[in-house]
Amino acid sequence: MHPQTESVQYSDYPRPASPGTGRIRPVRATGLVGYGPLEPISSPIRQQQHAVTVTHPLSVARIPAGTFMMGSPRTERGRWTRENQVIVTLTRDLLMQTTPVTKADLSDGHGMASDTGSLPATDVSWLGAISYANSLSIRQGLAPAYVMEGVDGEPIISPSGCRRVVCTAPTPYETEGWRLPTEAEWERACRAGLDHSDREAELSGAWYRANSGGKPHPVGLRPANRWGLHDMLGNVREWCWDWHGPELCGGVDPTGPMQGKYKVVRGGSWMDDVDEVRASSRPRGLNSEPHYTGPMVGFRLVRTLHPVKHRRVGT
Repeated sequence: MHPQTESVQYSDYPRPASPGTGRIRPVRATGLVGYGPLEPISSPIRQQQHAVTVTHPLSVARIPAGTFMMGSPRTERGRWTRENQVIVTLTRDLLMQTTPVTKADLSDGHGMASDTGSLPATDVSWLGAISYANSLSIRQGLAPAYVMEGVDGEPIISPSGCRRVVCTAPTPYETEGWRLPTEAEWERACRAGLDHSDREAELSGAWYRANSGGKPHPVGLRPANRWGLHDMLGNVREWCWDWHGPELCGGVDPTGPMQGKYKVVRGGSWMDDVDEVRASSRPRGLNSEPHYTGPMVGFRLVRTLHPVKHRRVGT
């Protein structure tokens, strides 16, 4: 039985018993460009005192935990050597947005024509996506998945001036709030339970150079994959949590390299050739640095179901 697509109202999620009173101790840090792994920091962040009312539903699909083959076989057309095949086991189910975040999502729907608002949100950096994920978590009364730190080490809200990002749990998989998918989560969701590529089905759901007319398109117009996800391939590339490494990392709940210069972007875009619009394609370059913004890159968010609960510090 395939996971079901759900239309989830923000109020459907449980809220902490005392919103605004808990504090989170970041326990692991990962640097941005030019920075390596960092020591755990002790400065906590305090959640906002209230939740923002959001009226529109969040459409998500449940992605099941499981084991799959990540990467591409040597015979796959367009394959890069950095797409080595590895066996990956993901131990937690997650909720994933059925479409990329839209321009209307970023503006909360205000002042957006329907044809513009339904376009994928682009010109958003990896840091901007992190900031949006935190704001969405706070709206739902969830503990944010990340802390952004400025030059002085103090928590900040805006991506501007951010020098490093800290996970609020030992791994992204254990956080409570909305976050970017890991590279492994993204590929499993894109493959929708298949270890092989069904190119006919993949391309029927994708906007790419040959059929896009040189522009992005409103989300959700092309057929969804087997798990109810639209636009996983084509339209816009999507940010993932991981640093880009020279090869894929297998094993249980992988999180990629501990440091790097480029972040992972997946899926291909409206501007890419067909060989880049594959479940295993791993492009890299200047358009995947954490501060990069451009018309080809967007994002969608995920949330771990039943994350491991970490003790909060303070009252």
